[in-house]
Amino acid sequence: MREKSPGLKILWVWTLGTAASDCDDKFCEDKIEGMETQIKSDGEQQQTGLGTEETVIVDDGGGGNES
Repeated sequence: MREKSPGLKILWVWTLGTAASDCDDKFCEDKIEGMETQIKSDGEQQQTGLGTEETVIVDDGGGGNES
């Protein structure tokens, strides 16, 4: 088997390391974008009242003291 020069080995390591770093960055960006979309979706759901329960208390002003 033919021996490769140290410079060529370093070049391959640098190339593969850069490619792996770029893939990792893209993966992280996709995850963050997905989380932001989920947060926006949850916020819109709360604003429109979907999926939430509301309790209404009516005060008739009587106070329970009818004399």
